[in-house]
Amino acid sequence: MAAFETLGKLIQDLKLKHLFKKRIFKKKSKKNFYQINPKEKFEIPKSFECDFPLRSNNADYDSEVEKHSFEWAIKFGLMSEEKVIKRIKSAKYSLFGCYVFPTAPFDRLCLGTDFMFWLFFLDDQVDDKLDLSGEPEKLKKALDGLLLVINSDHFPDSNKYPIAVSLWDLWSRMKCITGKVWQQRFRTSLANYFNAYYIHAQNCVSKKVHNSVDDYVELRRYTGAAEVSFNLVEITRNLELSDDVYSDPKFQCVFNYCNDHACFVNDIYSLRKELLVNGTDNLIVVLKNLNNYSLQEAVNDAAKLSNLRVTQIQENISKLPDFGPEMNKAVNSYFEGVKDFLSGSFYWHQITPRYAVEDKKQMESYLELILAP
Repeated sequence: MAAFETLGKLIQDLKLKHLFKKRIFKKKSKKNFYQINPKEKFEIPKSFECDFPLRSNNADYDSEVEKHSFEWAIKFGLMSEEKVIKRIKSAKYSLFGCYVFPTAPFDRLCLGTDFMFWLFFLDDQVDDKLDLSGEPEKLKKALDGLLLVINSDHFPDSNKYPIAVSLWDLWSRMKCITGKVWQQRFRTSLANYFNAYYIHAQNCVSKKVHNSVDDYVELRRYTGAAEVSFNLVEITRNLELSDDVYSDPKFQCVFNYCNDHACFVNDIYSLRKELLVNGTDNLIVVLKNLNNYSLQEAVNDAAKLSNLRVTQIQENISKLPDFGPEMNKAVNSYFEGVKDFLSGSFYWHQITPRYAVEDKKQMESYLELILAP
């Protein structure tokens, strides 16, 4: 299969291509987003919950996983300064891995956690490194370089930044334990993620707001990295779903509801940080602008939508078609793993200080140069 070389080429073959044509935002909002005070008080409603149980089977391995992933991140240059290491340790990324992959054997738990580390590092570079988040074309060039890494037979010598070298290591480890179907799906989902980030960066620069919640959700399903993260459920549970199963409309319905839940939870807990950078790609910001809500009213509605997704996941899992005995077993295991991921993410968001940022300067103060400028 021909390797995709750039996001621009890949977009012709991805579901995201229509988003460029639609430009899924409106030019003006009745109440301008920039009237939101980043320090305006709000409370997360007590009714906001996740009915999927937290299975912390692997939490006892937290210190061992942390030791492994810290050594891995330092080895590949993702962090070296003491202030960065201290921040990452306090954010409890290794516990996140243990929470979202509670049944994984240790070696695959480490691989899954390393990948989560990598996503967090990339997210910080894209969202918090202001010279990248404010320059979409510059960001696109950097992401194009990362896409080359997973579409090359050999590591591209032109990109030796830590975020690229560490991705090559992750990809090499993944390829050893996965088949061609999974690998192509991973490539596509990572490209979707990069491409959506480029659109997100354009939205931030243009200060434009989404037309509807549906339009927002359509893009958020890619920028949230849930799609690409759910690939690791197959690895940590030693599964590989067929393309016929994965593309089934009823399977995709459940998958999308799971994706939404992960993103809505993140939107709620990362809201304060999002407001500091005047971000528009957040469910609460969208609800506030569309409905002329107070910030608290928008938070309340976002929590209701998140709770609704849990109900919809359960209802639609029961409607999945018969894929045959062997694949039915794999699908059941897969969605059990995805529900573990949702629950683990939900409870991790409650305890991590990752999103407790007070000002923009603080956001750039913990960044090292690990992504090609």
